[in-house]
Amino acid sequence: MRIWSRRSRFVVAHDGDNSSGRAGSEETWRNAGNVTYASSGVTGMGIDEYLRSNTPAASDVVHVQDGSWIDTRDSSSDPTWYHWHLPFGIWKGQFAAFNQVNGTAYAPKKNLAGVQEGMTVSFEKGYHYLERNFALLQASLNYAKTAEQIWLDEHPNYWKPGNPMDREVTYEGNQLNPWMLSYPVKGNAANDYAGGANPAELAWYFLLPAMDSGFGYYDENVDDSVKPALSFNQSLYFSKPYVSQKLAKDKTGPSVWWPQRYPYNPGSANVSKAEGWTLQHYNNAFAIYTYAFDTSGISEIKVKVRAHRDKTADAADNTFKVYDPAALAAAGVPGIDPVKVGAWTEYPMNVRDLSADINGVDWQPSSKTIMQKVPATDIGNLYFSYISDYRDQLLDYYIEAKDAKGNVTKSDIQQVYVGAGKYTLENGKYKESIQGTIEGTHPFITDVPAVPDTEAPAVPGNFQATVVNASSIGLTWNAATDNIRVTGYEVYRNGVKIGTTASTSYTDSGLSASTAYEYRIKAYDASGNLSGFSAAAAATTPAGNNVTIYYKQGYSTPYIHYRPAGGTWTTAPGVVIPASEVAGYNKITINIGAATQLEACFNNGSGTWDSNGGSNYLFGIGTWTYTPTGNIQAGGPVTPTATPTVAPTATPTAKPSETPTATVIPTPTVKPSPTPTIAPSATPTVAPTVAPTATSTVAPTVAPTATPMVAPTATPVPTATPAGNTATIYYKNTAFSNSYIHYKLDGATVWTTSPGVQMQASDFSGYKSITIPLGSATGLTAAFNNGSGTWDSNGGNNYHFGTGSSSLAGGSLTTGEPQADSVTFRVSVPGSTPSNAPVYLTGSFNSWNAADPAYLLTRGSDGIYSVTLNLPAGSAVTYKLTRGSWGTVETTSSGAEIANRTLTPAGGAQTVTISVQRWKDQ
Repeated sequence: MRIWSRRSRFVVAHDGDNSSGRAGSEETWRNAGNVTYASSGVTGMGIDEYLRSNTPAASDVVHVQDGSWIDTRDSSSDPTWYHWHLPFGIWKGQFAAFNQVNGTAYAPKKNLAGVQEGMTVSFEKGYHYLERNFALLQASLNYAKTAEQIWLDEHPNYWKPGNPMDREVTYEGNQLNPWMLSYPVKGNAANDYAGGANPAELAWYFLLPAMDSGFGYYDENVDDSVKPALSFNQSLYFSKPYVSQKLAKDKTGPSVWWPQRYPYNPGSANVSKAEGWTLQHYNNAFAIYTYAFDTSGISEIKVKVRAHRDKTADAADNTFKVYDPAALAAAGVPGIDPVKVGAWTEYPMNVRDLSADINGVDWQPSSKTIMQKVPATDIGNLYFSYISDYRDQLLDYYIEAKDAKGNVTKSDIQQVYVGAGKYTLENGKYKESIQGTIEGTHPFITDVPAVPDTEAPAVPGNFQATVVNASSIGLTWNAATDNIRVTGYEVYRNGVKIGTTASTSYTDSGLSASTAYEYRIKAYDASGNLSGFSAAAAATTPAGNNVTIYYKQGYSTPYIHYRPAGGTWTTAPGVVIPASEVAGYNKITINIGAATQLEACFNNGSGTWDSNGGSNYLFGIGTWTYTPTGNIQAGGPVTPTATPTVAPTATPTAKPSETPTATVIPTPTVKPSPTPTIAPSATPTVAPTVAPTATSTVAPTVAPTATPMVAPTATPVPTATPAGNTATIYYKNTAFSNSYIHYKLDGATVWTTSPGVQMQASDFSGYKSITIPLGSATGLTAAFNNGSGTWDSNGGNNYHFGTGSSSLAGGSLTTGEPQADSVTFRVSVPGSTPSNAPVYLTGSFNSWNAADPAYLLTRGSDGIYSVTLNLPAGSAVTYKLTRGSWGTVETTSSGAEIANRTLTPAGGAQTVTISVQRWKDQ
């Protein structure tokens, strides 16, 4: 092994396209030069002068790299390039919007002089639209690298330089064709891309422009988030499908952005754009962070740190440039002395899943609007470690990541001097000193659980109740106030909570005529704090004609959309029909005032309607029993019957010959005409989820306005079962707005034509579904996609489904219909944990209660602690483990604080495995 010495030279340059003075003025250029040349040992000369006196040998390799500008305001002289690369954070002026969206009460931290900083770095919760580009880059970069590796492995004699011009632009050996990276022609995909560029070359062709100066150059223009995303998406269009089909051949390690740190000067003074140009004297805590991605998934990532024996290092010394100095010294590599550095210490990295924020955050609405013009499709995650074990020491550090196939990536080794983190105050100035008695400011505010918001909103005022009609009472009130914000109101009737609303009004419907009612409300905030009860408001419904309907459960949650004959329709989908005292039925009583008939239709609340073939149903005054579809009998149910097992379009048992094959979207949904008069098609009763475009019907509001197509939706059409087996598949993927299934039956060789068959909405929230006839086959193999080239193929292995119902959410396949969203946490603890010690989960879901009995884990016979929580899919939570207090919270193996763990539940039944490294009190 040979280690080459390097010499650095600096060139004072002038960027002539800048205007209005500053970098564009001669004075600025001369000032920069004068400062630079004032240093001893620096000789000023032009590039041509230098090359004449220092001409490189013909065989030499000269590496030229852009450096920092030395003359402009923000960052050009800053080694961190903060003008266009800024750690995720929160600007001082954004805290109000940030707290409102996140339900928090954070504020900018203050420096030692008591001044609030202009920007606060936050890895857990911060954001910056330009910094996002570096996370996006890792995903596109890893797919391009993996595509290149797989292609060259499969084509060992693909291309190599064959003439002098080729050798001017590239190296010897098998490689991608550099001319195709520069000016590609699409190859023939059906003939191994003969005659042009392959997927790897096309991926690089589009990726390379995303990494030039236009990546984030033009002084924070509004489209600096759009240009890179466009190139990344185009690159992924070629690389991702190719790699996904051949993922088993992945030999490429994770793409890891070179390690970053914050603060740039740990334990010392910092004043840069990352602090909002506020002078901060920090303590010795700092973070090392990166963005990383791997096509096969990252299984492990960690920071390795070692301390130097001395506080300075010679640039000619090779010791700190290598991972294993002892081995290289033993092998005779010169310039290495292993005693100068200690052993590597490993620090696990926290992960922030950026997929939820890939195209912006709600508290930065203007940036989010721009990003969604060209939404990015893939992003790397943010990985970070907090380190506070060093003071007044010189360190080496690097990041090592491993993917699920065992491929490893090591970053370059970097150095940092960690200052004392302590200060003395002399003549009004803070001076860094290891003997100082003033501890520096801690650089972070979100690295520990947020202080819970325990302040309840104020009681709502001016609460009033007004009679609407014989079955409805309207409620209004003034908005309550809160230290952060009010998120909603609970409504109570006669002391019982009947609903919630985010607005300052509520209509209570389905009431009995000639009855007195008393109401109160409470305000609540994002942390669940409740105000006291408002003053009571009372109202009495007048007398009127009532229609009572018993609805035999066809839909599991039936809605009734109605109007008194000749009157005004309810807003679609109408009113939920409550459960009745008779098993298997729902029941509602509607006061129709002076009218003598109720006109109505039914639906499942999700777009599937039963409207009597477009003619709707009429009910007279009194009590009626309705059995889907179309059977109306006077009076209540004679004998309660069991709830049908097929929902929401159960096959009627009374009159099967009348069962239609598709549900008609109801007619009463457009206000201009009081009575629907245009009959839809005769028989359909299962409506598609997308409003059809056939014969228009007259409807009073927003309900569907067209006769549905006969095509079935996710719910199986209630007709005769086709011969042979079937497979009903429920699929949930929050990243797909549309879901397609591409499949082949067991024993067959023919797949559906890509992208496959579009799945339809189901009765299970967030799930699309489809029923596929199998004939004599006993299953099928499938992959899913969004119809636009983004695939979920189980890492290239596809999914297999048997007969009957199956559910797939977040890569987890289970038999049967979708289960309620839940997360089971399985936690292994250190051997030093007392056997009878309680272990609690605490987080944003329980206001960070460190000993909440509702979140106590149960110890199994295998020593693993577990608890199952009902956490909604797609809603991110943060959490930690404790033994019942913050004095016994989990820490790193060295006893340092760890960042909050984060999780965005994928949906369905999910299991999360956690290992606690150490408790704070041990």
